[in-house]
Amino acid sequence: MKTRFAKLILSLVVLSVGLYAAFDQLLASHHPDNGKYLISIDQLVPRDGTNVRISTLDADEVAFPQELQHKLYAGQTVALKYTDDQLYYYRQDAQGQLTEIGPIRAEGASYGLLSSVIIAFYLGLILIVLALIGPVFRDLHVLQKQAKRFGKKPQPLPMSVAASSTIAPLAETFSRMSKQVASYVHAHKTLSQTISHEVRTPLARMRFALELEAQQQRSNYLEQMHQDLDEIELLATSYLTFARLDYLGQKTYKNFNLQRFTTTIAEGFNLYPHACVLTYGCTGETAQGDRQALKILCQNLITNAFRYAASEVRLITKATETHCEIVVEDDGPGLPEGVAIFSEFEAQQSSGFGLGLFIVKQVALWHEAELLSGSSERLGGAKFTVRWRKQPQFI
Repeated sequence: MKTRFAKLILSLVVLSVGLYAAFDQLLASHHPDNGKYLISIDQLVPRDGTNVRISTLDADEVAFPQELQHKLYAGQTVALKYTDDQLYYYRQDAQGQLTEIGPIRAEGASYGLLSSVIIAFYLGLILIVLALIGPVFRDLHVLQKQAKRFGKKPQPLPMSVAASSTIAPLAETFSRMSKQVASYVHAHKTLSQTISHEVRTPLARMRFALELEAQQQRSNYLEQMHQDLDEIELLATSYLTFARLDYLGQKTYKNFNLQRFTTTIAEGFNLYPHACVLTYGCTGETAQGDRQALKILCQNLITNAFRYAASEVRLITKATETHCEIVVEDDGPGLPEGVAIFSEFEAQQSSGFGLGLFIVKQVALWHEAELLSGSSERLGGAKFTVRWRKQPQFI
């Protein structure tokens, strides 16, 4: 905003100079400097009663500069100012005699006065324009900074400009909108956290009761209840992750050790028994991005792969000088055709599958990453690839 205001000032100055130059050229064309002078009657016959003397002199009695001598030889009239208020006019005839008229009271250069008036007019015009639009640019700059702060962390914003400001209606609307959005965000966060925590408590009691029952008998009905509990717990976990991810606040974008990052994620999954094996590989040393958000991305992709894999899930991470890449693939049935895999909250999904992949999509958007889904050539199941470019200032 400050740059635009500076450009506006510069444009006004350039426009004023251009107009002055054009006006000056127009004035000069109507009043050319051709060696002719106009003397008013008041100058020839002063009111104080003094007489203007007209004398004839020899050419060598007055020492003229060479430039003025050329004008005299050309038959032009030359004016000399001996004091601040006395002018003498000289003209040379064909015989070389000088005619001197003076002293004549000088009235001042009207042309110079006119130029000063024009300059003062344009300067005043610039000041008036700046006085009118300066406060507008100032208030817009304040509003712009508030919008940036709101983009980083949604929160109610106060009225940032005076009520008399030209953009006061805009600022008031922006303030009212920020309060509404912040209210929606807070309600969304509270709802997500409430659902997650409230659902986890009865789930824990149900699972404990099932474990006691399982010691006495094992039926298909109990097995189905275990599966239902797993899906509900996955949904609650996904909601909790979404609430935590959506309100991390300032994103931390920096370099981190890719090998340690990959190993930590794999070991975290291998601590618990799974029907499938998680294998992993890493190429490159330094990755770049929001480490916590990328960890959530990997966890959601791997959790989703475990649900559909037959025996193996594979995590591959890669970092080059310019790009980073995360690949998760499995040996399950693969992806269904014609399904929007990354759509928000798939209506046909009753588990955390749709929400989990939506979280993956959000993290990818933060990193301006390319998000691809397809078939794994190695394992034959689904394959998800997240690829993003490193930012130059961190390389």
